[in-house]
Amino acid sequence: MEWHKFSPHFEPAQGLKIIWFSRGDCYIAQRFIYKNKSYYLPIPYTDSRFATSDSPEYWCYIDFPQGYEGRMEVLMEGDEKVITIDEMYERFPDEHNDFVELMIQTLGGPFRTKKKTRK
Repeated sequence: MEWHKFSPHFEPAQGLKIIWFSRGDCYIAQRFIYKNKSYYLPIPYTDSRFATSDSPEYWCYIDFPQGYEGRMEVLMEGDEKVITIDEMYERFPDEHNDFVELMIQTLGGPFRTKKKTRK
């Protein structure tokens, strides 16, 4: 796996699936040009019918740039140290369940926003 430092002079082809990475966070994305600007869109969107929490057919570890592990960490209210999701599961099972339930509920459903009323 080879990481490329971003440059507007060297970008992936439109529609090509890449691993988007910035400040320790990553996701699979595709680049599209719209009005002469590049947009990196995550796929699938969490509201996509293709988004799922099912087990994958395949998976692999990501070889992150030096200094990054790729783990999600949380800071629990009242704590001074961030913890991993596995630590949250062990130490704060109720909060862990609420946290994960919220993420699962957003999968596969349509994004909804309230219609603005016109005056």
